[in-house]
Amino acid sequence: MLPTDVRVVSAQIYFLPVTLRVPLKFGPETTTSVVCLRTAVTVKDESGKTAVGWGETPLSVSWTWPSTVTTVAERGRRMQEFSLVLAEKLAAFDQWGHPLEIGYDFQKVALLPAVAEHNTKEGGEPMPYLAALVCLSAFDIAVHDAYGKLHERDIYDCYGPEHVSRDLSQFVEPAEKSGVSFKGRFVQDFLVRPAPTMLPVWHLVGGLDHWRRQI
Repeated sequence: MLPTDVRVVSAQIYFLPVTLRVPLKFGPETTTSVVCLRTAVTVKDESGKTAVGWGETPLSVSWTWPSTVTTVAERGRRMQEFSLVLAEKLAAFDQWGHPLEIGYDFQKVALLPAVAEHNTKEGGEPMPYLAALVCLSAFDIAVHDAYGKLHERDIYDCYGPEHVSRDLSQFVEPAEKSGVSFKGRFVQDFLVRPAPTMLPVWHLVGGLDHWRRQI
């Protein structure tokens, strides 16, 4: 265990309804609104010092859970209900470490059983694992944010052996016969530093976009 390790002590969530500027057609479904999951996660270190981090993601049911059986509204409700479950389970997850380690261990130990339990309780069409991962992603972002705040460091400066106990070989398995090894390698070895402060604007092209119809 490293002196920089933390654990999650609480998690709060907010559901933010958003009306899209233009309808988005993804596959066979057209969406005019989406619910964003916003999370506030508190972490603490061994000394008891705490920090709160924030994360957010749209609960994009059309691509995380494509279906011809269950309505968009019902799939969205299921993902919101599952997010509430995750908030409780993450706060009860007694794991110390770097956010990378906490997130990885939570997926391996707690997420799969939580999905199975949720699907058994709800019945009907099972929620896919991808939808569960998207719900979890907002919490994962918040844990990383909180970790950086607690240590008063840019989080992108906290992905080396000074802060992470396990190298990448503990998280990633190279393709067979690739000759690649992640032993002794850390996330920091693959990051551009200093981190860019601006990114190019991007646009998600939907099937109903005006310019697309002109082609």
